[in-house]
Amino acid sequence: MRRSYKFLLKPTVKQQRLLTEMLGDFCDLYNSALENRKMSWKERKVSISYYEQQHQLTLIRSENSDIARWGASAEKDVLRRIDRGFGSFFSRINTGHSAGLPRFKGKGWYDSATFDSKTGSKWDTSSVNTRRQVVVKILNRQP
Repeated sequence: MRRSYKFLLKPTVKQQRLLTEMLGDFCDLYNSALENRKMSWKERKVSISYYEQQHQLTLIRSENSDIARWGASAEKDVLRRIDRGFGSFFSRINTGHSAGLPRFKGKGWYDSATFDSKTGSKWDTSSVNTRRQVVVKILNRQP
């Protein structure tokens, strides 16, 4: 069984700056991965899977310490979001409904991150055999 928890955060100014930077980096990763998929199909007619992008993310993290400062599980969830978006797109196409490709996100529209309990949370869930996730969502958007 999966459980999801939502917490209202009241971060300090420094923590809020770091959370904003994290969401900005995740937004850039989302847009880059989406561009990678779209250009791969447009130029070479090759579809890129989640696992290929996950491997690319590993290479990017080893070369770029700026993006490696955030948790790898949270960054992999960004790639899962794109994969789910494309999966939904193709399922709508197959059922005959009108569908649109996943869209690029602006900085203000990418406002949540998902952390795996093993790498992103601070409480002990070792006695529980289920996978728990912590969802962090910034509720007050500031320009």
